[in-house]
Parts: sequence; structure tokens; C-alpha cells
Amino acid sequence: MNAVLIRLIIVYVVLHVILFFVEWYRYSHSNWSWYGFKNDGMLTITYLVLVIDTFLVAGGIIGAVAGWILQPAM
Repeated sequence: MNAVLIRLIIVYVVLHVILFFVEWYRYSHSNWSWYGFKNDGMLTITYLVLVIDTFLVAGGIIGAVAGWILQPAM
């Protein structure tokens, strides 16, 4: 189970690196402003990865706070 989780994390990090360079290339070769590119020019998969990241960070923060609050009861 741990090996699968580590592989998933590695693939997810590599996906972030690839998407960073793809979007950087697309932005540098476009005539969009950053605001326009951020809202309309990025790939759909980049938006999807950003949504997943947002949920993971929010879940991590909520889990950490809940663990901190419930620590004396455990």
C-alpha cells in the first residue's frame, strides 16, 4: 500500500512539473495578459489539477486542525 501511495505521489509531482513547463511555454508564446491567460488560456487538465490541489490543501488543513482539537480525546 505504501509503495502504491509513493508512486502516486511521484506521478502527481511529475504531472505538476510537466504542466508547469507546458503552460509556461504556452503563456510565453501567446499574446494574452496574465489575467486573460489564467482565466481562459490554460488547459483543462491544468484547471482540474488546480482544483484537486485546492481540495487536498483544504482537506489537509481541516484534518490537521481536527487532529489538533481531538488530540486530547484520543
